[in-house]
Amino acid sequence: MVLQDIFDAAQEGTFEEFYSLYKGDVNQNTHEKLNLLNMVLTSNTLLDEKLKIIQFLIDEKIDVNCLDSDNRNALHNLFQFKANWRVDVEYATKVMSMLLKAGINVNQVDKYGAIPLIAAITVLKLTTKEALPLYEMLIASGSDIHRKDFQGKSAIDYAREFSWRQDLLSENGGLLADE
Repeated sequence: MVLQDIFDAAQEGTFEEFYSLYKGDVNQNTHEKLNLLNMVLTSNTLLDEKLKIIQFLIDEKIDVNCLDSDNRNALHNLFQFKANWRVDVEYATKVMSMLLKAGINVNQVDKYGAIPLIAAITVLKLTTKEALPLYEMLIASGSDIHRKDFQGKSAIDYAREFSWRQDLLSENGGLLADE
């Protein structure tokens, strides 16, 4: 693939290719309001290279809470982008750790009223057991399990509604409790 610009390099390139196109504007956006960090998360190739790019962007002080046209931050997009529906959990855990350390808002509400935890519960195609480290990290970092989206549903409600997520409920030995 021929990389046309910095956004192509963020999406599909190596760190060296990305760095060769980087001109110091860490917070530039696409017309869809995707910043470089969000663009990195649109692909699931070259994961070790993506980790290097993400760390570089954080070191350059990218706005980790930059919102795209759907009012989503990078944590939403880690789960929302189709490329990540079957995300590599080890990679996702490392990305989440970097984003959390950089101050990402775990309770950012997107245009549908959903927080990243709701996105993770409803969008990921991993089993609950496979995705459990991601859910644990979000909840431990302060995700509001009771916050309702614009459909009036919380993370608990979605776990109850989706049979494949019911292992998250406290009555089934999971993390989510109604209290």
